Amino acid sequence: DGVLALGGKKVVSFASGDYMNLPDISSHRTVAVLYYDNGSNSYSTFLGTTYTSGGAYHGHGNNTQLFDSTHTRIETRNGDNYRDGLDIGDGTNVARPSTWAIQVHSATQQFTTNHKLTHLGANGSAPASRTIVGAVAEIIVLDMVLSTSGREEVEGYLAWKWGTEANLPADHPYKSSPPTV
Repeated sequence: DGVLALGGKKVVSFASGDYMNLPDISSHRTVAVLYYDNGSNSYSTFLGTTYTSGGAYHGHGNNTQLFDSTHTRIETRNGDNYRDGLDIGDGTNVARPSTWAIQVHSATQQFTTNHKLTHLGANGSAPASRTIVGAVAEIIVLDMVLSTSGREEVEGYLAWKWGTEANLPADHPYKSSPPTV
């Protein structure tokens, strides 16, 4: 029927220019998302904000990251970025995931009103060139910064729920078995 699926579960697919409005989640500090992006435009955004000059969930060039690192606003620069359990720094030089990947960012402080999450798949006011072309399976938004073990547990949960545990590094604590609840 043309519906995308992963691990036998349906996912939300996005074509260029597609996005979905999110409810107010302005107190977020950690975002985890399982997604892929086959786009080739000059920008990539899988999570959009009420973007004003300085900080959004997009990458310049053909790269992707959770935060635009070229601005100096503390809420967009500070924190940790991981993809499939590996530290990717600010993500600036990390290519878009053309296969399913778990990406996690924990910010060191809450976002300002102008930088809260507002859209999935794109920034609603951005042109089609700033959207993903791919799919999102699940997004987890938390109002706290995760410890290393907490981040690994979220990665393990997402990987095992969606069948992407093979993407976790060999030394990941949930590579061979899921976390217990």
